[in-house]
Amino acid sequence: MSKAKMEAARELIKEKRYNEARAILKTVDHPTATRWLQKLERMDTPRKGGRKARARILYRASPSMFRNRPILFLFVLALSFALIGIPFLLLWWLSTRNTLLTVTNEYIRLRHGILSRHISEIYLTDIRNIRISQGPLQRMLRTGVIEISTASASEDDIVVSGLPHPYKIKHIINYARRV
Repeated sequence: MSKAKMEAARELIKEKRYNEARAILKTVDHPTATRWLQKLERMDTPRKGGRKARARILYRASPSMFRNRPILFLFVLALSFALIGIPFLLLWWLSTRNTLLTVTNEYIRLRHGILSRHISEIYLTDIRNIRISQGPLQRMLRTGVIEISTASASEDDIVVSGLPHPYKIKHIINYARRV
């Protein structure tokens, strides 16, 4: 009996019908049901300043070095055997590791910079266009350039090159915009 109720609650949670799931979970005497109820309560509990719990991360990634520019990567790697390319490789690695695209259920944030930090943030409701550009080699390596723009800007607000699976990112953003 409680298994059926737990399964029904799970389905309701997947459909984001939290109040109905909460009503079912309150009737089940099981530690898992108690844990799920606590998670649901944390989701609805306002934080300081009357804001709800923080945004849920849907996707987070940094650009890939090899996938983004494979020929340049191999060239710099070959130069590093002669110790000439090591500084370039290290700087490139730091640049890719310090570039991060985060997609949440509320906004998209691009953070980049090695010594100084630059952050661009767009709320999902403000997005008007998502453009993906891929060359032939990028298509084979499943990477590309993602350009996200809003109606208020004449140029693209967020441009990221070298992220893996750009169509997956576009699909996640479009799904989050509809929910």
